[in-house]
Amino acid sequence: MCQQADTLIDTIVQLEAVLVAEDLALRAFDMVAIAEAAERKAELEQMLVATLEGAALEPKSWTDEQRGKLLTLRERVGKMARANLRRLKASLAVVRGLVDHVTGAPTPSYGRARQTTAARPVLASEIG
Repeated sequence: MCQQADTLIDTIVQLEAVLVAEDLALRAFDMVAIAEAAERKAELEQMLVATLEGAALEPKSWTDEQRGKLLTLRERVGKMARANLRRLKASLAVVRGLVDHVTGAPTPSYGRARQTTAARPVLASEIG
């Protein structure tokens, strides 16, 4: 059994819990909870980097159970992170649209967001 794999599993499980909390915060538009989730994700990222840098990554020493847990977590956490990103983008678009409407001037943006021409309602299917 590889300690490094157990540490990765534990950290990713913590990340999963943070993503669940972030999802609830995004749905409630709770800015404090969203900020707290962002801070906690940054802390977990540092833990993951330290784990991966602290010892040579040796997947060959992982048990089948550890490998299976990591693959399952990767799938679940990846889906959750993408869903939260969609919600965050939708929230930003709504706020941007409201500011545009109230001020009568488009808010500055970059990339694809700049190409939008008018504020519109965000569909539930776009949020995930």
